[in-house]
Amino acid sequence: PAYEGGAQPNGGEIMVQWIQRRIKTSGFHPSMWKSEHASIAAEFLLDPSKTVLFIAADTEMEELVVRHTSPPPPSPGLNDVAFFVRQKGQVISADNISEVIQFGTFDIRQDAASVLRIMEQIIYPQIFQSMEWSQPTKRELMALYHRSMAALRESANEDSGRTHFYIPLRKGEDGTDLDDAREAAKDRDQVQQFESVVIHWTRQIKSVLNSCKSSVGLDIDGGPMDEIALWNARAVDLSGIADQLQGDDIRYIVSVLEHSKSNYLAPLSALSEEVHR
Repeated sequence: PAYEGGAQPNGGEIMVQWIQRRIKTSGFHPSMWKSEHASIAAEFLLDPSKTVLFIAADTEMEELVVRHTSPPPPSPGLNDVAFFVRQKGQVISADNISEVIQFGTFDIRQDAASVLRIMEQIIYPQIFQSMEWSQPTKRELMALYHRSMAALRESANEDSGRTHFYIPLRKGEDGTDLDDAREAAKDRDQVQQFESVVIHWTRQIKSVLNSCKSSVGLDIDGGPMDEIALWNARAVDLSGIADQLQGDDIRYIVSVLEHSKSNYLAPLSALSEEVHR
C-alpha cells in the first residue's frame, strides 16, 4: 500500500510501509490506512522513547485504531490487535528494523492462551533482553515469570482439554546440543528454573495418569458412546504427552538436569516410562 504521509527522515516511508505489510488483524484492509495512521506509526518509529504500537480494525465502525500508548479497550467490533515492540532507547532505521522490532497479534478478549503469547512476545523481551535491568533483578524476576507461565499454561490446558507442558525459553535457542546442556548445568540459576518446571510437569503427568486409572469424570448417564469418547480423549491426551516428552526442548532440559545430577529428575523419568508403556 502507498504511504500517505509526507516523507520522513531515516527512511521513514519505507519503515511505515514495513509496519503496514505486517498488520495481520482480522478485518484489516489496506484501504483503511490513512495519513493520520501513518503519522502515528512514524512517531513510534522515529521516537526512541516510544516502545509499543498497537493497531486494530474495528469491523463495526469500519475504521482503524492506531495508538502507541495502550491497546484499544474491548468493544464489539474488535477481535484482535497487532502489536509492534522495541526496547526503549533503540534507534530504528530501514536497515535494522527487522532486528529491532518484534511484532505479532493477540486476541482482544483474553484467555489463558492469548495471555501466554503476550507474556512470551512482549513481556519477556522487554525485561529479560533489556540492558536496563541488572542481572540480579532479572534472575529474581525470571523465577516469578516461570511460575506465572506454568500456571497460565495449566489454565490454557483446562480450556483446551489437552495437556501441554510449559517450556521456558532457553539460551542458545538456535541449536543447542549436548555440550551446551553440560555447560548450562553449571549455571545454578538456570538449573533451579528447570527444576521448578520439571516439578510442574511431574504433577501434570501424575494427574493425567491418575484420571486414566479411575472413573472420576465419567458421565455414567451419558451412555456407552459418551464413555468411549471420554476414554478416547484421555488416550489422545496421553499420546500427546508422550510426543512432548520426546521433543527436543524437553530432552534438552532433561539433559541439563542429568548433568547437574538433579534429584527432581527421577520422578519425571518414572512417570515418563509409565506413559510410554
